[in-house]
Amino acid sequence: MKQILKCFMFFIIINILSGCSFKGLSEMMLEEENQDLPSSIGTISSDFSFAVLGTGEIAFLTIDPKEVVFLDEKQKNRRSVELSENRQSLEITAGNDYFYVYCSNEDETAGFLNVFDKKGELIKEISLPFSRVSVSNGIVYGYYDETADFNGWDSNISNSHIEATHYISERKFLEKFPNCMDDWNEISGDKIANVGEQQLYRCSSDYCHKTDYYSDQKPLSVFGQIDYVKYCDGKIASEESDKEIRSRLNQIYSMMKKEEENFLIYSFQTNDKIYGICNVYSQYVGLLTFCTDDLDYSFSFSYDEKEDKLYKVNEYTNIELIYEDEYNCLYHKLDGVYYTKLGSDKEEKLYDYNGEIGLTILEGYVKFQEREIHYNDDIIDKQKIIKVW
Repeated sequence: MKQILKCFMFFIIINILSGCSFKGLSEMMLEEENQDLPSSIGTISSDFSFAVLGTGEIAFLTIDPKEVVFLDEKQKNRRSVELSENRQSLEITAGNDYFYVYCSNEDETAGFLNVFDKKGELIKEISLPFSRVSVSNGIVYGYYDETADFNGWDSNISNSHIEATHYISERKFLEKFPNCMDDWNEISGDKIANVGEQQLYRCSSDYCHKTDYYSDQKPLSVFGQIDYVKYCDGKIASEESDKEIRSRLNQIYSMMKKEEENFLIYSFQTNDKIYGICNVYSQYVGLLTFCTDDLDYSFSFSYDEKEDKLYKVNEYTNIELIYEDEYNCLYHKLDGVYYTKLGSDKEEKLYDYNGEIGLTILEGYVKFQEREIHYNDDIIDKQKIIKVW
């Protein structure tokens, strides 16, 4: 699995991790025939994950759960492959030389791993007892819950980090294509486990995981607290006694010009680092809507684990933030999506669009999923992947 800086989408996702769906702009009435909708970030999920080989080939999933698209930009080749009958894709990841598409049957009662070469040729399909599979640095990881059947797919969208209980080297996997648990190594360790050069943290079971597991993401409660604040918008109704969440909200307020009422916050974790953005609006725009023309200001922040505190990094007056880490900044203006390298005064317009978009970021690649909605309710979905940094 290639490390994703953070997959996220703007129906709002940056959390990338929501199952919500919204009609959004598709409900708007257009007066002129053949007129398209105005540009807007918002309301479509961009959970169609993608993967990149070290040699530059790209593969991604689409809105059709039976379709996988393979791209070779150097050769200018594009190939669309249809999965076999009774299979639907859930996630895609890349190893050293192969793409791995994890699928379920249509009843979501069993998991299957399809191995493709970079040209999109199916090498092998293996039935596996895991709820998910990922690949990273020459290791194939599987998450197994012995207390339940496959029972659907409970995982982070777009393969943003490892969640595993077992592993096997990619070399051995490709030699044996094992579907027996005896061929896999169980991960063990009190707090930290090392698999090859990869350090993994032990994580406790939660509402998505019925058994303890290991992840390359350090378990930090602050991430969930920030996520809760994002939705509460300052109104902590059911958590009045939760001092940690109240404290986190107060830290966010301290970074604002005043205790704002209309704001949206997104945070993203990369291993043990947490970054976040906050957009402040002049009026209430809804929890799941971006509206650049109502933007007052925006700022980025980061988390200091030693002090257990959020710190403001940069503040802006004319851009609606999408993503910012130590080096890179993505933001939205009324005419499209832009990028700038922090410390530079140069900006680059990445994408212009007419409709609604979602974004996913993977190792400097940005995938744009665009949905064009026309006056006659005709919907066109398309995806473009750009190497940005």
